[in-house]
Amino acid sequence: MPQPAGESLTLPSGLIRQGFERGLATLAATFERLTEDGPLRIDEPLPAADRFSGLLMWIPVSKAMFHGGPRHTQADLNGWAQLLLSRCRPVLR
Repeated sequence: MPQPAGESLTLPSGLIRQGFERGLATLAATFERLTEDGPLRIDEPLPAADRFSGLLMWIPVSKAMFHGGPRHTQADLNGWAQLLLSRCRPVLR
């Protein structure tokens, strides 16, 4: 029997809070630090992190939608995964 919507969304909302929102907060903190140090000029780091992340995510989504599907080789996917992991490891420790 299906669960009420509030109960069935527990896992996804937890993933969003602990994954995506945590990533946005980390990126916003990085933007804030870079603003303080001088290389960036951002008045509102969290909305900037949100927009930046959206741009990054929509590139592959748009390519998949407008090209009829993803056209990435396994080597591309492996390379992006390694790059992501190399950038996230310091943050996740």
